[in-house]
Amino acid sequence: MKHSISKHKETVLNPVADSVSLDKPFAALRLRIQDLLLLVKFRLSATVVFSSVIAYLIAATGTISFTSLAILAAGGFLTTGAANTLNQVLEKDYDRLMKRTANRPLAAGRMKTSEAVLAVAPVLSEEKQAILDKIQFRIQSVLKGRESKYVLLNAPNENLEEIIKVLPGMKSPTVLPLAEKGWSSVHTVINKNQFWEIIDELKLKGAQGILVCPIEKMVI
Repeated sequence: MKHSISKHKETVLNPVADSVSLDKPFAALRLRIQDLLLLVKFRLSATVVFSSVIAYLIAATGTISFTSLAILAAGGFLTTGAANTLNQVLEKDYDRLMKRTANRPLAAGRMKTSEAVLAVAPVLSEEKQAILDKIQFRIQSVLKGRESKYVLLNAPNENLEEIIKVLPGMKSPTVLPLAEKGWSSVHTVINKNQFWEIIDELKLKGAQGILVCPIEKMVI
């Protein structure tokens, strides 16, 4: 009797297990599609296309060309999606720091940068790739500048080595002698997230006349 009951249970459970195993590839596919929609910011891109189509219909005179309308919609979506993808590629490190954007596919590590680029631009000519590299380089320079502060300070020479050890800098701080003997001017760059901790330590080590300037762009 027990044998018949256990056999009956197997017949009941096996179809469920089979359906779960069959569903795994589709679950992975659904996740990939969801990530692609997040990558191109589907709702935002669709809103841009909707606005463009409405504007076209309002401005159109005479017979409406549905071919032109389709090209406008497709081109608008692809262009907006590509721009949104480029934004996420460039800012993936910053997206990880914010709760609102941490689940984006690149920030969360579910998708590689190369996959994201291929998803929106499978083939780029050398000329277009060169333009893209220039744009990416310039955007990164601006973003890097926003995250940093340029600091100038006066330091007594007897504490100069200790002060230099506190300063991160890009390579090493710039040190220039002052007109007053025994003092030097130190120039460096500090990440704004570490700024106050470093400034407090510099003051304890004798730094004076500390000036802080914003950085418009920083080329490394």
